[in-house]
Amino acid sequence: MHSPNGIRRESDRSLFGSGIDIKESDPSPARAGPSDGGCPRPFLRVFFRCSNQYLYVPRNARGSAYRAMCPRCGRHVDFVVGPGGTSQRFFELSC
Repeated sequence: MHSPNGIRRESDRSLFGSGIDIKESDPSPARAGPSDGGCPRPFLRVFFRCSNQYLYVPRNARGSAYRAMCPRCGRHVDFVVGPGGTSQRFFELSC
């Protein structure tokens, strides 16, 4: 479900602990980090309604997924990088 401002809303509790696919043009983890003077690591922005906070969620070191964890309740969502996924970079979740 998408909101009028383009943020994808995920309200289904079954999403926690599972994941959704993220489509990326370069799924390789071989990008330099900000401290290396290169390109920053790809990231997602996730808004947790439970805590009323946005999180910056970087891609894992293997380049295979993003893990967002609610700062209030600790529930997590894995966003798996895959060819059949979405190019959406902003998500809104309910715990």
